[in-house]
Amino acid sequence: VIACYRGIVIHRTGFEIRTGQYDVLEIARLSSHLHDILVRIILKMVGYDGEYQPTTITGTASESLGWVTSDTCASLLGYQP
Repeated sequence: VIACYRGIVIHRTGFEIRTGQYDVLEIARLSSHLHDILVRIILKMVGYDGEYQPTTITGTASESLGWVTSDTCASLLGYQP
């Protein structure tokens, strides 16, 4: 999915949302998840090892940078199980 959407953004200059060809909510969930991954990478690069507010969790949450594992429920990442 990421490779497909990347290709659309890079080679077609964006999504034609009006056509209904793409699920806007899926794009938003994926964007939120990728943003969260980027934030965690940057925080680790600068040596931060505390807790942070994940982008994918609505409301107040305090999680460690390593909170996402292979056992993490997809709903916590913004996806429907």
